[in-house]
Amino acid sequence: MESKNVLIIEPSRRIRESVKNLLEFKGDKVFVALNEDEVFKCLNSNKIDVILIEPLLGTDFLSNKEERVMNIIAGGIGIMLLNNIQKVCTQRLKIILYTTVSLDNLCKVATQPERVFHFRKPEYIETLIAEIHRRDK
Repeated sequence: MESKNVLIIEPSRRIRESVKNLLEFKGDKVFVALNEDEVFKCLNSNKIDVILIEPLLGTDFLSNKEERVMNIIAGGIGIMLLNNIQKVCTQRLKIILYTTVSLDNLCKVATQPERVFHFRKPEYIETLIAEIHRRDK
């Protein structure tokens, strides 16, 4: 199995550390972003293959939140972040939503929906890892 560079964007320390440890055990290089600035710093400094994101991020995740928080509805922070990533990122990414919310309750998140995958928490970690490593056609 080919090693992947995975960026985890997850507010729960317990979930973040568990997934990070399992992916590293499988041989992947894992990066963690705890706020919006760290996401873009990581993307600019590394070749990321997969973003694993909880789309329901809190407002503390944002930079310049005073200007932007008024325009955000519940669950919109991760969606906004994904859209911003896709606007500025030239590398081809696989995006996996890892959330407790059903896909039906999330709005259409990406400008390239075929690149977005959804797993409900808790999901079998082996299924998640398999999707991270699945070759795109």
